[in-house]
Amino acid sequence: RLYQADDIDLFDPTEYAFDDEAGRLLKAKAEELKRRYNEHRSRFKDELDSLTHKVESLNFVLARKDILLHGLMKHFGVNNEAMLEQQLEAKKMNATPSRTAKRKTTTEKIRAAADRMLGNIGRRARAKNGKVED
Repeated sequence: RLYQADDIDLFDPTEYAFDDEAGRLLKAKAEELKRRYNEHRSRFKDELDSLTHKVESLNFVLARKDILLHGLMKHFGVNNEAMLEQQLEAKKMNATPSRTAKRKTTTEKIRAAADRMLGNIGRRARAKNGKVED
């Protein structure tokens, strides 16, 4: 159960008889306290709403990750996360060359082809100018 601070409304300076100056000061102070109380209360409510929203979002993400984890466990036929981690590590060790390695060899092939093309273009240009070099 949440704490509800409604005690500030129990004191009403109009219920008491004071001389004019003291009455005005007490009323002003009471109004200032009520204003600050309402300000803090609204700030607290906004913060509580924000935190509640964040918790709901995190619960959704956690539930989604749990579904994905159970799917992986079912796919690999294991019963717990430790066994799944071992399966994934074993699969990682036996995997084919990584994408990075494949990209590297592809990049090397492209560079070699570009060098050959540039070399041919250079030879053609030199042959056109009458300078044939091989």
